[in-house]
Amino acid sequence: MSFKKTFFLALILFCIGGYFKYFQLPKEERAERTKLILKDVSPKNAKEIFIKNSHGSFTLTTKQNKTDKSEPTNTDSNNWSIKELPDAKVDQVSLNLLLDALTDLKFANPLKLDEQSEDLGVYGFKEPLVKIEIKTNELESEIELGKLNDYLYQRYIRRSGDPNIYLVNDTIFTASNKTLDDFRDKMLFLFYESDLREIETSGAKISPFKLKSTNGDDWQIKSPREYLADDDRVKLLIKTIKNLKAEKFFEKNDENLKKYGFTNQPLKIKLILKQQENRAIEALLSKVEIEENNNKKTRTFITVSDNISIAQLSGNPIEDLSPIINDLRAKKFLKFDENEIKSIKIERKEGESLMIEKQEGIWSVNQKEADAPFIEQLIRDFRDLTAKNLANDSDLEKSEEDFFKKSFGTITLTIVNKDEQKEAKQIILKVGKSNEKSDNYLAQLNDNKLTRHFLEQSQIKKIFPTFEQLSKSSAINSGEK
Repeated sequence: MSFKKTFFLALILFCIGGYFKYFQLPKEERAERTKLILKDVSPKNAKEIFIKNSHGSFTLTTKQNKTDKSEPTNTDSNNWSIKELPDAKVDQVSLNLLLDALTDLKFANPLKLDEQSEDLGVYGFKEPLVKIEIKTNELESEIELGKLNDYLYQRYIRRSGDPNIYLVNDTIFTASNKTLDDFRDKMLFLFYESDLREIETSGAKISPFKLKSTNGDDWQIKSPREYLADDDRVKLLIKTIKNLKAEKFFEKNDENLKKYGFTNQPLKIKLILKQQENRAIEALLSKVEIEENNNKKTRTFITVSDNISIAQLSGNPIEDLSPIINDLRAKKFLKFDENEIKSIKIERKEGESLMIEKQEGIWSVNQKEADAPFIEQLIRDFRDLTAKNLANDSDLEKSEEDFFKKSFGTITLTIVNKDEQKEAKQIILKVGKSNEKSDNYLAQLNDNKLTRHFLEQSQIKKIFPTFEQLSKSSAINSGEK
């Protein structure tokens, strides 16, 4: 193909593209826009939305000054409030559904005026199912939702100042035919887990406890006495607290506080956040039997210090929120990154000692090449080492001499963090017995009495291997045999 033909072909394609971009597509967009019921309403300029339906009436309003012509982030529920409950938070999902439904409210074609029935009850407008008033800085609009056309599965709608009746998608009815509570945020606790520093519980029917952390991790039990806490178990507790959601709301007054069990020593949860030591979040939870549809039902209720209502919760989370102390205690001994192990020293009171080292990616045991898979399994056994039984309070008070009547051995792990270029640190695990006849082995980490727990003989065999089990030459010779 000649250059001249190629040029003219490209020019034709360019013109066709320009036609669609600058004429046809804008024309289609304008046509689509003419089908909008509320052409001048968008999520950015909506200031106030009044809703009246079979559940009652209420008003959603923005917190921004009405004379402010700037464009706020009106889709953020934090910028909205409920006029009837100004201290209540607005539910983000319900707000988004309503704003999207209002601003994307399109019709196919209006009913012909000469074919419209004079009886508005035919369309459901004698007593509209939903009435919505929308205000922006510039204008006010009103729409009414009538019956559903069962044949077309579209809903009749009309707007103020317009004699036409339209049929629209039923999304607007679903988004607006809600209760005031549906537009309230159901989440009861708003905080970052990393900011939490203390958790304290109390109540008549639970074992109270207090947990403390200096960094959002490495939790410790501070009362009823001091123990090390299981970080994973504490994080599960925190997640349970954060995920509590309201099903229903009730007015927080003296009558309801008594009715829903808050005057009878309920479970109390106190949370203290970083840099807010003088301001605690406090929650009270109660479980009471109430009448529902002529049946007795046991329900859980909660009131939170910064929430204006009593809320009914789904299920019965009180047991999950008030675990016994032993469920919160740490049961694993060792926390480390497997890739940061530099050496392992295993010393037995009676028998051989082992020095396991890693140099240039190769493991050795007592300066002989080690069988790498066995070493890696040994490290996993250290990492997964879990107490079979917890030491009781009297065991935690004993001196090392009284606790370890008979010493069995010591394991020393040397850890090197190459990225942080810190000095190598050592983790020392002491193992012994309370007496010669006991089947249980005692263990303690880094001279810390709080880490004392009990192990079984099968666990001891795993963490105190022999040279033959780890040596590569022994493994080869065993294979040859």
